[in-house]
Amino acid sequence: MKRIALIVVLVFLSIGQAQAEKGDQYYLANLAYTLVDESADPDPLMLVSLSYGYGLSQKWALEVDYTQSFSGGEYKETDTVTNTTNEGEYSLWALSVNAAYRHLFKDVFYFKGKIGYTYGEDELTRSEDSTKSSEINSLSGALGVGYLAGNVVGSSLTLELMLAKQSENLTSIMIGANATF
Repeated sequence: MKRIALIVVLVFLSIGQAQAEKGDQYYLANLAYTLVDESADPDPLMLVSLSYGYGLSQKWALEVDYTQSFSGGEYKETDTVTNTTNEGEYSLWALSVNAAYRHLFKDVFYFKGKIGYTYGEDELTRSEDSTKSSEINSLSGALGVGYLAGNVVGSSLTLELMLAKQSENLTSIMIGANATF
């Protein structure tokens, strides 16, 4: 419950991402703090994500995201029947295709919603040299807010904060910077 409260507070206290015009293309680099709901109960993961977006209209864009874990995910599970302990690491990669919708307000802020499809693989590597892999193959979505920082600093820079659900057992808080080209 504390984790959920922290996520909600961070979403409401932060700002984030970009308004694309029709035909605009942009890159978005994200860092993410990811909670994993897995039987081994791993520590949260740190992810890096790179997105390519194409503006379909002022409010709609198509985004393709590649996500890779780079830190965290350590876990320790104890089998109470055999009294043995397994230690290991949880990691993942994923590729997503999303429709993104933005609603501008106050000229520099916007709300953003994304829905799409995610494919990838998550992996539990155990200390006993065994690995359990499973496919990520699911609908995904995200909600967040954006800030058009370029209006202040005179560039195309935007910032974004999102709460994302990549699969049934992965929930992330993502913060990113976007550049239009």
